[in-house]
Amino acid sequence: MAYVTTESNDDLLTLNGFRIEIGGAPVAAITTVGGLNRVTGEIEWTDGGTGNVQVFSDQQKKFGPISMKYRVDPTKGEFDNLRNLVTSSMYLGVRFDFSIIKFHHGKELFRILVYRSLWNNEQFPEMDKNGSGPFEVTLQVPCAYWEIVK
Repeated sequence: MAYVTTESNDDLLTLNGFRIEIGGAPVAAITTVGGLNRVTGEIEWTDGGTGNVQVFSDQQKKFGPISMKYRVDPTKGEFDNLRNLVTSSMYLGVRFDFSIIKFHHGKELFRILVYRSLWNNEQFPEMDKNGSGPFEVTLQVPCAYWEIVK
């Protein structure tokens, strides 16, 4: 699999930025990550004597899909760099693990480890005849679970 990397590490680490790594290799094309969420269900139990309702967790965790955006500039030959990886995940069902590393002034604050991910939705913007420059593609990435580590 081909990963998108850049010439130097300086453009991966912005002042308060983040970096995505897949298999330990930086993926510089991804500009936005969002939608990190997790939810547990609940069970209600009613006390027969008092009628009070107690709410407990059902211990079943669900992790919502993560959204990502990557920037493409077709005039620079960047169109297929990340798309090869996305296509193999979408059409072949190739699952992967990745890390989101958050930085502050160039120093790593924490990592979010994301397990058993699968790109399953890729959305291109509307095409405009007047615009031939860079554009952003949006991805949906369901995952089995994620955790924050330091």
